[in-house]
Amino acid sequence: MSQLLFSSARDGWAFGPGLWRTRDGGRAWSQVSIGGWLVQSLAVAGPRLLAVAGACGAADRRHCAFGVFTLQVASTGTVRWRPVPGASRLRTSAVMLATSGRTRYVLRDHA
Repeated sequence: MSQLLFSSARDGWAFGPGLWRTRDGGRAWSQVSIGGWLVQSLAVAGPRLLAVAGACGAADRRHCAFGVFTLQVASTGTVRWRPVPGASRLRTSAVMLATSGRTRYVLRDHA
């Protein structure tokens, strides 16, 4: 894992490239799957979580070169992820998420 994100004092996420969740402030963690995708970026957007997840073709999943991404959404209290319509199978080399108030940003490299 390379990054941590907490949506509340007790509910947190560790990601990059896997995904782990805590519901007790970090005492215990459990692994979460987003349909086999690897999490590149995660952001809290009000009562929702947004995840950019990528497919990796390399044998070493810790150092893979992403090329296909999907944007997924889940309520902060659940682990039920679903694709955002129109934002799956993005072909790019990098994607990053950011939020500000009610605005959500998805930055992608068009290379």
